[in-house]
Amino acid sequence: MEKAKSSCIRIAITGPESTGKSTLAEYLAAHFKGVFIPEYARTYLENKTEKYSQSDIDFIAQKSLEIAQITEEKQQGFVFFDTDLLVCKVWSEFVFGTSSDWLKEAVKNQHFDYTFLMDVDWPWQEDPLREHPHKRRELFEIYKQELIQLNRPFTIISGVEKERENSAIQSIIQQFSNQD
Repeated sequence: MEKAKSSCIRIAITGPESTGKSTLAEYLAAHFKGVFIPEYARTYLENKTEKYSQSDIDFIAQKSLEIAQITEEKQQGFVFFDTDLLVCKVWSEFVFGTSSDWLKEAVKNQHFDYTFLMDVDWPWQEDPLREHPHKRRELFEIYKQELIQLNRPFTIISGVEKERENSAIQSIIQQFSNQD
């Protein structure tokens, strides 16, 4: 997806499951009086009765793009994404061993002005949709390598809640202080 034609600044919060992505994205949206775009996968999977498939992951990714485009058309300022298409790609490859060509291409074309990669030092919170509490470090390294390969600017967010919030705020100020 190309950069939106609106004047919004797109910030992705990405990383392994149960690392505080939603918490940070919501906090930053409130702090910067921006827009929070929740993770569509959760909405979709909570309503699904059977096990998800690789085609479900592509559907989630496509729907996530649609929601983002509709939201961005009306926005100025910061838009915080609770996950991005990279989450779909990494998850598809981790669970199914591959991802679709469409998803690989969509990840390459998805634009963010900045990304926060959530570290796995956040306590695991049990949830029926979460699957791999002991694989978070492995997944973190996959996300990190993917971001490097995509040449996406990012900061790793670690620590307890206030440390994470302060680190993210400072990164945003440093990255965007000259943009008005």
